Amino acid sequence: LHRGSARFLFASRLMDQRIARAKAGCLTVPTTLLLARRDRIIDNAHTHAVIRRLTGDHARVEAFDAAHTLDFVHDPSASHRAICDALARAEA
Repeated sequence: LHRGSARFLFASRLMDQRIARAKAGCLTVPTTLLLARRDRIIDNAHTHAVIRRLTGDHARVEAFDAAHTLDFVHDPSASHRAICDALARAEA
């Protein structure tokens, strides 16, 4: 990401600060992290580490052969299935 609005950068910084201050294990709801393996914008390793810390390492992680946005892959059925599965587990 090379350009962003002031509002986007402000919101991003605010979110980073809140996440940094959050206590380990504070996220107690069922959590599924969907990652795109070829993402060039998001640091997957860092994002995964943050989610592990916030969930006490109780998050489910799904990685897909995709670039940044999973919605725009040729066949999004795998990521859609992962979202439906996550919702079904949350309801159980």
